[in-house]
Amino acid sequence: MKITLTNKQIWNNETFAITYDSEVEQFELISNKDRHTFPAQRPSDPDAKSAAQIRQIGKDPAEYKQFRGRILLHGDSLTAVMAIVEWLETLKAQRKAYLTKIGVPILQAARDAEDKYSRDFDRMMEDENNDGVNPPTKPTADLDELYKQYPIAAAYLRAKAYEYSNHYAQSAAGKTAAKKIADGGDYKAALAEMEKAWSAHVEAHIWD
Repeated sequence: MKITLTNKQIWNNETFAITYDSEVEQFELISNKDRHTFPAQRPSDPDAKSAAQIRQIGKDPAEYKQFRGRILLHGDSLTAVMAIVEWLETLKAQRKAYLTKIGVPILQAARDAEDKYSRDFDRMMEDENNDGVNPPTKPTADLDELYKQYPIAAAYLRAKAYEYSNHYAQSAAGKTAAKKIADGGDYKAALAEMEKAWSAHVEAHIWD
């Protein structure tokens, strides 16, 4: 779903559009000179320079909010942007609670501990002054058991691993899957769609 708003800058009366895309949860600013995409964020009070410009045209700075450090919003545009940002903040809070419920923090902490142990063990083996008398402490958590205990969390972390890929297509597939899982969707279907999308891309570009 996309929502497009129009607004005018007070100092040059330039009309610009702000589009919110719910699929990627980002805003896009489109004007005669610029086109920028950026994450949704809460507008702030106008800075001193902007407040002075607002007063110069006989308006009250309290009726305006500053967006992305330079865009001044007011009236219906401000109301709409605030509604979108507040809705998204609520959605993110719900996702965070759901991810906690399915065990993502527990599984992530166990994985981090295992990674740290591996790094510390490798450093010990490379250290000529450490003959193994003082080895790093091995994590007590059993990752295989945790993967079985928290299958949805495991699926989410797998999707995030794809999202962190340097390849744009793999990253996009992972981001879509992670979002579906965080929103409570079928994690098995989300992973299957992710793998299918990535495989299709690889096959289509195998001779590139």
